Amino acid sequence: MIRPAAILTLSIQLAMFSSASWLQAQEPESPSKDRATDRLTKLADQLAADEFLVRETAMLELVAAGGAAIPAVERNLAGENREAITRSLFVLEQLGLGSPRGAVAALRWGRIPAAD
Repeated sequence: MIRPAAILTLSIQLAMFSSASWLQAQEPESPSKDRATDRLTKLADQLAADEFLVRETAMLELVAAGGAAIPAVERNLAGENREAITRSLFVLEQLGLGSPRGAVAALRWGRIPAAD
């Protein structure tokens, strides 16, 4: 029997490889900062989508985007959608920003701006 963790790890690696080449093919060589920010914000919003594949793809693309995705993902931490919060914590953890508990603690101590 295949372990779920092994499937998730494999799917993340595969998606990172394929989405990185897909992003390069879709985006111009020097996109404007606003356009890139809008795309990352849209991806962060998709972490709360009803469809699993939309949520999963957005999460993997945010991980592939690296540090540029952090501001968009942090906004989800102050929201109420548990799926988006969980996936946002996963993205931050994959980007090497510590454990999910550390991100939650930062939110509680006001280091991450709360949603209006």
